[in-house]
Amino acid sequence: MLILVYLLNLFEILACIAGMLHWEKIKNTYWKWFLVYLIVIAVVEVYGIYFGSLRNNTVLYNYFAIPLQFLFFFWLFSKGNSSKNRQLWLIIPFSIYLACWVIEYLFLRQRVTWFDSFSYTMGNVLLVILLINYLLRFINSDEILNYKSNMMFWVAVGIAIFYLGTLPFFALRNTLYYQFRDVFTVYNYVQLILGCLMYLVFALSFVWGKPK
Repeated sequence: MLILVYLLNLFEILACIAGMLHWEKIKNTYWKWFLVYLIVIAVVEVYGIYFGSLRNNTVLYNYFAIPLQFLFFFWLFSKGNSSKNRQLWLIIPFSIYLACWVIEYLFLRQRVTWFDSFSYTMGNVLLVILLINYLLRFINSDEILNYKSNMMFWVAVGIAIFYLGTLPFFALRNTLYYQFRDVFTVYNYVQLILGCLMYLVFALSFVWGKPK
């Protein structure tokens, strides 16, 4: 397990390095914030390993890392949306997710080690909706002809790999952890591998992509 965790950290750092090496082509675009986001996540993950060895690190993820991930990707998809109502594609997911997070915090959380499955699942579903909306617009546009150089396309691929592949795991994480530990362990390996693949694709987005 620890080997996969360290490997995930390696791929996170690899994505950051790829972004730094291609800073010149993203520094004047909103994609510079994608690099900043990746650096923050990498720091949080590395710190989470150390923090987790001392005490429970669920709080770090429930209160900071997970909300940051969803809110950032909601924002990123809105930046790639050229439709007239693109602000609604940001405001609505933001509002629904934050409302679910507050509801879970006030009424559903049962213990310190409780994973926020309700708000995570809602965030994941909202992200998938944004992903599908983006892909439908993408395949029906001329941008598909230059998919290899489209940064948003590769980020969408990375998101699809991880967030679609791990939705059942995180939706049922508390149940699996407390009642089906063997299944939890196996799926935890899977989600770590999918995480590595996601960050590898993120790294490729900097290498191949040409930001608008």
